Amino acid sequence: MLKLALALCAVVSSLFTFQTPAFAIAIYNDFVQLSFVSEPIPFGTSISFFPGTTFTSSEHSGNALATSTALASTPGSVTAVVSGFAGPGLGVSTAIALASGSANLFNSNPTSVTFPLTFSHTSSVSTSIGPFESATASTSRRVSVDNDVLTDQDSACISPCDIFNSGSETFFIGLPPGLHSLSFSVVAGGSGFAPESFTPTPEPASLLLLGTSLAGVGGLARWRQQRRKPQQP
Repeated sequence: MLKLALALCAVVSSLFTFQTPAFAIAIYNDFVQLSFVSEPIPFGTSISFFPGTTFTSSEHSGNALATSTALASTPGSVTAVVSGFAGPGLGVSTAIALASGSANLFNSNPTSVTFPLTFSHTSSVSTSIGPFESATASTSRRVSVDNDVLTDQDSACISPCDIFNSGSETFFIGLPPGLHSLSFSVVAGGSGFAPESFTPTPEPASLLLLGTSLAGVGGLARWRQQRRKPQQP
């Protein structure tokens, strides 16, 4: 009986000594693109695109990685992409990408005309996390003429998600005579965090088994000591 109790005690103790820390990883991926779609425009009007601008930033520490890419080399098209992960061991990862473009709209007519502006868009945000870490992902796109916002759309998620959106939008704007400015931009951002290795708390049943085993060992030890005492005459 004593050997059995000791064996139980050893088994339960191993539950605490050899627990494997839970694996944690946070992953995020963002993609957003906005492109001008050529349409027939009214007589006496024109559109002229300028080179775009880009900005990227990424930081990571510990067991983590982050990348960001922004493209605005094609007139009328802007793209932003970010991705990254954070792994166990206090990993931290953040990334952002921005791409913007601009153009001049000109109306040489003496009166206002209805000018069609069509943009196609594609966006995708996704995150994947384990039980103890967190991840965020977001994208946005914006189109404006003379500082009047035509569209400003955001897509974001915090919990595990996978969101995809694709389509096109046509804006019919009243364009007065003269020169006007068109601007459009996309932004993608993401972050991931994974804590240090985590050791789960022992279950109540395991604690009860440990207590029962120790009590049994103590009781058997006292019983054996009493048997070894010399009998009184």
